Amino acid sequence: MPSKWKHSELGSFSLSTEFDSCDWRGTLSLPAFACFKFRRSGPFKGTPRVALVFRSWIDDFTPGTKEATLALRIVKNEVELVKKIKRAMSMELCGTGPDSGMYWREEPEPLEECFETLRRAKIETSKIRPDHVDYLIGEPSITIWIRDASPRRAEAILDFSAAFEDEHGLGLLTNGSRILGIGFSDDVSPFET
Repeated sequence: MPSKWKHSELGSFSLSTEFDSCDWRGTLSLPAFACFKFRRSGPFKGTPRVALVFRSWIDDFTPGTKEATLALRIVKNEVELVKKIKRAMSMELCGTGPDSGMYWREEPEPLEECFETLRRAKIETSKIRPDHVDYLIGEPSITIWIRDASPRRAEAILDFSAAFEDEHGLGLLTNGSRILGIGFSDDVSPFET
């Protein structure tokens, strides 16, 4: 199996099997994602460099058209997707909008962490608005998961570090144009209906 893979629009990827999965790792430039500035330590700082990982438990996995198309949809829609991330997260942290079933919608401590982080950014507020999300999540990456060999099915998770979730990180499930679910980075499901 080759250790390098190249896509004409997404760039070059290297194979890693460090965690028993086949991970094809590369980097994208997504300027709209630089607004997400949260860092657990140090100053607030965003970056347009976003890791893109194609991941599968399938032996000898190499990304195909379906997975690349999903990644390209994210790239194409990055500006609108960032707006949707901010709106979804402000609603999530205020306990409104579609129900993720996550603890931070119910418990006061995550919200207190958010307000403390915003104060560190010199923002005094009693309600989290979409523009506040810039300071509450950061260090974005994208994981395109391929879970089944037949039929081959791909899903995209936008991963972030988060002021209110330091153990597992934050994951947003997307089809490249909408936010379909919010949860932990490694365990995000579609919104409950």
